[in-house]
Amino acid sequence: MASESKLHYDGLLASYRIALMIIAKSGKPYSIGEDLILPATAEILETVLHQPAPTIISKIPLSRRTVQRRIDAVAQDIEATLSGILKNTEFALQGVNAAGE
Repeated sequence: MASESKLHYDGLLASYRIALMIIAKSGKPYSIGEDLILPATAEILETVLHQPAPTIISKIPLSRRTVQRRIDAVAQDIEATLSGILKNTEFALQGVNAAGE
């Protein structure tokens, strides 16, 4: 049972990493996860590693909606972190007058 739990966790981790580090950075449509990345991964698992792909692939959620949720969640977390930093930081804005002095 522990290995099933680890496989599930690793699948979620892979889903986040693929969504953020590959799909979001590439600017490609979010559907590329299901349409290209998962089939390519399955082929690699079966051909090179001689592993049964369906069991592993089924643990990596990469639907268009899932990828969108992953990217949105990380964006919200980054925004909240930056907002917190800015709220707790004192700074002054220095203006330039119209004469350029």
